[in-house]
Amino acid sequence: MRYFCLPTRIYFIAGLILIAGCQSRKGKQFSNTSTAIHQSFNKLDNRQKLRAWQFIPLGSSYKKVKANVDSLSNIQPEGGISALGDEGLTEAKTKIMFKQYPSEVEFNFKNDSLYSCYFTINELKQKEILDLHREIRSVYDTLFGSAEEEHQRDGIYEAHTFYWHKGTDLNANMTLSATGEKFRLSWGYQLPQR
Repeated sequence: MRYFCLPTRIYFIAGLILIAGCQSRKGKQFSNTSTAIHQSFNKLDNRQKLRAWQFIPLGSSYKKVKANVDSLSNIQPEGGISALGDEGLTEAKTKIMFKQYPSEVEFNFKNDSLYSCYFTINELKQKEILDLHREIRSVYDTLFGSAEEEHQRDGIYEAHTFYWHKGTDLNANMTLSATGEKFRLSWGYQLPQR
C-alpha cells in the first residue's frame, strides 16, 4: 500500500476540513434564509401553503416569484386597471390545489416588489368552507395570537374577516364570505399598511 507524502497528506486533510467547513456553513445559511430558492411553491404541502411567506417572502421580485411558482401568469396591471399599472401596481396569478379544492393564488407587486399574496377558493358548500375556515384560523391563531374580527352585511352579501398582525413585518387575514348560497374563502399575507 502506498502512503501520501507528508505535504500531500496535509493538503488533503486541509481540503477535507475546508469542504466540511463549507458544508457546515452552507447548512447554517440555508436555515437562516428563505427556502423559496430551494422548493417549488406548487409542491408545498397544505400546512406550508398557509405559511407561504416563508417560501415566497414579501419584497421578492416578479422574476424571483416566477422562478418558484409553476404556471404563474405574466405580470399585468392590478385588477386589469391600466392606471394602477402606471402607478407600479401589478399582479400575477396561478392555480393550485389546496387540499382537494382548486384555489387561485394572486401575487401583488408594487414597483416589482411583492407586497401581498392571497389564496381564494370559490363556491364551496357551507360545511366545507366552515371546516377550512376553522383549520386556517387555528393555524394563524397559533402563529400570531388572537385575530381581530370584522363583520359586514349588505343585502344577500355577508363577510366575516379575521386580521392577524406579526409585528411590523407581516399581516395575515382571512375572509369567509357568502352571497346567497355561494360561499367563498380567501386568505393571505401582506405588508402592513403604513
